[in-house]
Amino acid sequence: MRNLGYIAGAVSILFLLAGFKLSAEDNATPSAKELEVIEYVVRFSYGGGRYPTGIIDFLTTTPMPKNPSEWKWEDLPDEFHRRISDVPVRFRKASEAYLDGGQCVRQKGTNADGYMHWVTIKRWFSDDEVEVETGLWSRQLHGGGKTYILEKKAGTWSIKKHVGLWVT
Repeated sequence: MRNLGYIAGAVSILFLLAGFKLSAEDNATPSAKELEVIEYVVRFSYGGGRYPTGIIDFLTTTPMPKNPSEWKWEDLPDEFHRRISDVPVRFRKASEAYLDGGQCVRQKGTNADGYMHWVTIKRWFSDDEVEVETGLWSRQLHGGGKTYILEKKAGTWSIKKHVGLWVT
C-alpha cells in the first residue's frame, strides 16, 4: 500500500511537469491579443512609407539581448505574416536569417545583409494597457529600439506614451 502512495505521488508530479511543459510551449506562440498588439506596432512603425523598402527585413518577437551572439529568434505564425502582407515592408520569418559570426544579420542561402526587427510585449498593465519594445538591428553600431506604453480605447490601440529610446 505504501508503494502505491509513492507511485501515485510520482504520477502526479509527472502530470504536473507535463502540464508545465505544455503551457511553456503554448507561451512561445503569441496569443490573439498579443498578435493584435504586435500588428498595431508593425503597422504604426512601417506603414505609410515610414521605412525604406528593398532591404531584407526579418521579424521576431524575441527581444535583442545585451550580447547579440546569444540572440535566438522566434518566428511569428504564417497567418500573421499573411495579415501584414499589405505593409510596404516585406517581412520574412526570423528563421530565414542567421548571425554571421554572431554579429551580422544575414539571409540564409544568399548571405545578404539584413535587418532583424522585433516587437516584444514586455508587460501587461491591464487588458487595455501594455508596454512594448520594438527595434531593429543589423550589426554593431547599426540598430536601435523604442519602448512604448500602448492603450486600447474604443477597440483601437494607440501610443499612450513613449518611454525609452536607444540607438547604436
